Amino acid sequence: MNAWVDVVVLAIGGALGTLARYSISRWSNEIIQSWSVSILGAPFPIGTVVVNLGGTFVIAVVATIAGIISVPMPSSIHAPHSIITPTMRLFLITGFCGGFTTFSSLMLDCVQMLESRSYAALGLYGVLSTIGAAFCFFAGWWCARFIIGRAW
Repeated sequence: MNAWVDVVVLAIGGALGTLARYSISRWSNEIIQSWSVSILGAPFPIGTVVVNLGGTFVIAVVATIAGIISVPMPSSIHAPHSIITPTMRLFLITGFCGGFTTFSSLMLDCVQMLESRSYAALGLYGVLSTIGAAFCFFAGWWCARFIIGRAW
């Protein structure tokens, strides 16, 4: 594939992922912020949690359908050709999800909560982000199996 096409595909995917992250994060934070302050005593970065969990789900779906993750299946079923081309995979995983997910922001949020001694928020944030990401990844993997007809 042409390297310039890859660059354009990545740029468009990254830009769209970044815009989606900004929009979803801002919307989520506006809805939850007053609730988190009243319950936890500090602002809670729910927008970062939402985009990280959503991005994890999307990566799992795309990676499963694209064949990046193996899907055990009975020998009587033949694997179909992936409907996700290498260019689509580059756009969705590296571009869109790369611009969408924010685990670097997660670490910054954690340090800021630690410095402000918001230990309850830090604990909740860590648990939601890690356990939630694992749950969303497996949920995405499971959904993708249905999409490609390879359910349990």
